[in-house]
Parts: sequence; structure tokens; C-alpha cells
Amino acid sequence: MGRKSASGGARYVEDSGIRSLRIKTWFQAIAEKSGLTAAELERQFARGGVGERRSCIWDKYRRGEVEPRSDAGGDGLVERVERAYAGTAVWLSTPLWRLSDAVPMEMSDIRLIFEGIRHPLIRSIFVASKAEASGRFWRRPVDPDDAAGHLLRFEDLDALVALLAMVREAEIIQRQEQHWAAISAARLFLAWFCASGKIMPAPTGNDLNEYLSARWESPGYFSFDQHEAAW
Repeated sequence: MGRKSASGGARYVEDSGIRSLRIKTWFQAIAEKSGLTAAELERQFARGGVGERRSCIWDKYRRGEVEPRSDAGGDGLVERVERAYAGTAVWLSTPLWRLSDAVPMEMSDIRLIFEGIRHPLIRSIFVASKAEASGRFWRRPVDPDDAAGHLLRFEDLDALVALLAMVREAEIIQRQEQHWAAISAARLFLAWFCASGKIMPAPTGNDLNEYLSARWESPGYFSFDQHEAAW
């Protein structure tokens, strides 16, 4: 599937595994909030009459096979479900998925993600205020170990987004120490909060941990000994 980068530049092909996980997470969040099965959700949001034959489309959402329809006018399935079960639509649009995808990113993408973090304390770790920076420099200089450790204190999706943004930023600027610190903290975050269901549906936390672990295997550090690092 072609999706624009965060900066609105070149399109990229979303990894099929990430696309499936993104859709399944949306379904899992709805199922947890509603307590309903796929069949029951299909009946709730059906456009046709009561006697209409079931299409099993919600089973496809459950398996991550089909993307639910969204409409800027607010009449798409995603919007109708969001009105009934607030907080579910975010799972289709969070930058978590783009950051998890192996497709390369640009620094402009990373900047927009950091600046778009909703949690003010998390955003302020990385983004300088307008009083501090008014030119081309926007990124606060922070110690990666300190920043990663601080993010582990937040039980919030934005903290995981920030950690993954640190990982992708480190790959762009080629900072091996930051890469290691952010990956180490992200692994703990996924194990502590996501796999337990505190941040996202537990099946997603486990699947995302497995996906990212495979991506992060053998990063190829050559001037940095992770065994001597603080983590």
C-alpha cells in the first residue's frame, strides 16, 4: 500500500506485516472496548437491513487483511466506530507503525513526529521551545541514556513513539550510542507495558516486540561496545 511520508514527500510501500498489525490492533482495541465479537460488530455497524446476509468483513479486519474505510467527511467506518468507541481510530494513524517499518525515513519525518507528540512533557524532552530556538535548529541536545531512561517512566503510547523516533533518528545521523540506548529502552517498554496490555492490546504488544526484535538483530555497531554501555 502506498502511504505518504510524514513530511508529505515520496510515497513508500508499507510492509505487509506492519499493515496487518496496524489493522488488527484497531480491531482488537474495538473488541476490548465493546466486548463484542466480529459478527456482533458487523451487525452494529451494518449499513443494510437486519436481514442482510453477513459479509464477514469484520473477520477480515480481525485478521488484518482489509483496511477499514475512512472518510474525511466523517461518514467512513473508522469515523463511525470512533464515535461509538472513542480512542480506537488512533491505532490506524499513530506514527508507531511508520517508525516500526524498515523503510528508510528522512530527518524531516522525524522532526514532524517529535513535534507532533501530544504529551507535552515527552515532547519537551526533544523539541526546543520557541523561546529557545527560532532558527533552523529545533532539537534539544539530550543525553540518549538519560532521555531513554526518562521515557520509561511514562506509561503512555507517546513514550514508545519517542523511543522509536530516537532509534530512527540515530540511524539517520549515524549515532550508535543513541541507537543502542533507545533500542534497549524500547525492548523494556514493550515487555513491561505493551505485552501486558497497558498501552496497547496485548497480542499487538507481543507481535510488535517480535517484529522489532527481528529488525534490530545484529545492528552492525563498529565503534561502540554495547556491553560496556549503561543499559
